[in-house]
Amino acid sequence: MDQLSELYQILDKEQVRRLGEVPLSPTENDYLQALSNRRSSENLSESHTYKLSSVVTRKILDHLFADPVESILWLKEQGLYKHMAHRMVWLGKKLESTQGLPATENFYLRCIHQALDIPFRYYNEKLVKTLADRYMAIPDKKQESRINYIKYHTLFATCNRAAASKDPFRLFREEPAELSAAAGDLLAKGHYGALFYLYRCLCSYYTYMVTDHDRMLDYLDRSIALVPKVQHYFTRDMNLTLRAHRADALLRAGAAEEAYRVYKEILMGAAPDTLYGLHYHAEHFAVAALATGRTKEAGELIHRYFEDFPNTLKDVPATRKALIHSKLFLSSGDVPQALSHLREANRLNEKTYYQPFMLQIRILETITFILKKDVDFALSLCIRNQKYLAAQKDKKKLLPYKKFWDSVSRLLNASSRKKTLPAADEDYILLFQQHFLNLYAHLPSKMLEAIRAL
Repeated sequence: MDQLSELYQILDKEQVRRLGEVPLSPTENDYLQALSNRRSSENLSESHTYKLSSVVTRKILDHLFADPVESILWLKEQGLYKHMAHRMVWLGKKLESTQGLPATENFYLRCIHQALDIPFRYYNEKLVKTLADRYMAIPDKKQESRINYIKYHTLFATCNRAAASKDPFRLFREEPAELSAAAGDLLAKGHYGALFYLYRCLCSYYTYMVTDHDRMLDYLDRSIALVPKVQHYFTRDMNLTLRAHRADALLRAGAAEEAYRVYKEILMGAAPDTLYGLHYHAEHFAVAALATGRTKEAGELIHRYFEDFPNTLKDVPATRKALIHSKLFLSSGDVPQALSHLREANRLNEKTYYQPFMLQIRILETITFILKKDVDFALSLCIRNQKYLAAQKDKKKLLPYKKFWDSVSRLLNASSRKKTLPAADEDYILLFQQHFLNLYAHLPSKMLEAIRAL
C-alpha cells in the first residue's frame, strides 16, 4: 500500500473534509479524487504513482499541521512509523534549506527522541543514525556533551529493546560496572542530559535484564534528582513520569496498596497526555487495583484508559489492552471472556513479538484452563510451555517460569490422583505471585484455590 492510501485510511471526518482545501495541481487532485472514490488512476506509471503519492501526502500533512513536529507526533500516534521516518528526513532538509542548519537543532533533537521511543518491531537504526549525524553536524561549543547525550539516550533505548527480545544479552553487551564508572565522568563534566539517560539505562537494566530492586531504586532516585537540570529536553513532565516509575517499583516490590495510592495521585490528578508511557502505567494501575481487591475500580480504569482514550491503540498498547482485560475477567470469574481476550493478545503478539507478553499470555492461559477445570489441557500447556522455555537463550532469567510450570504440573497430578498437594509447590505458587505481583496480581493464588477445589 502506498503512502497516501495508508494515510487516507486513518484520517477522521474533519480531516477528510479539509482535504478540499489542500493546494494541489490538477494531476495531484485527480490522483487524490481517484483514491477517495476507490478507483485506480489511469495512464500513470509506477514511478509516477509513487511520486504523486509522496507529494500529495506531504502537502496534506503540511496543510493539516502548522507545526512540523506536531505532524510527526500525530503519525507516531497513528502507528505510521514509515511515514514518520520519511517526514522527519524531508522536514529536516526543508528546514536546513530555508532556515539554515543551526535553526534545525531543536527539531532534530525532538526527532531523535521520537525515533528512539517506538515499538521494538519498528525501530529504525538507520533513521536514528541519520538524525544523529544531522544533529551533530550543527556547530556547538558543547559538542562532547551532545555526543554523550546521543550515545546514552540510544543506549537506554537499546537496553529496553533488548529486554523485549529473545536473546537480551546479544543486543545489550554493556557492563553495568563500566557504565557506573562513566557516570562519575559525566557528572564531573556537567553532562547532565547524558547522565540522566545513563541512570535511566541502569534503572532499566536492573529492572528487566538482571533483577536488583535496590540498585534499580538507587538509579531511579538519581534520575529524579536530575530532572530540574534536564526538563528542558522534554515536552512532558519528567518528574511525573518518574514518579509513575516509582509506583511501578513499589508494585514490583509487593507494596500494592502504596503503589495504588501513588498511581492514583498521578493518573487521576493530572492530564494523561503529560505522562510518557501512559498505557504501560495505566495497565499497572489497574493491576494494583486488582491486587488490592478493587475489581470494580480496575474495570473503570481499564475503560477510561483503554476504551475512552482518543488515540488509536496498535501494537504494544493494543496487546496491553487485551492482556489487562483478560486479567480483569479472570479476577471476576468470567473465564470465556478472559479466554477471548487472551486469544486476541496472542494474535497481536504474533505480529510484534515481545517476549514479556508471550510469557504473560502463557501464564494466563494456564490459569484460565485451571479455572475452567480442564486439567488435561492445563497439563498439556505446562508441557508445551516447558518446551518453549527450553528453546530460549536466557534460561537463568526464565527460571521462575520453569519452576511455576513444574509446580503446577505436580499440583495438578496430585489433585487428579486425590493425593495431598505438595506443600513446597503450593508455597512456590504464592512466592511466584509475590515476585510478579505487578503482572498477575492475585491470579496465581486464585488458581491455587481452584486446584485445591478440584
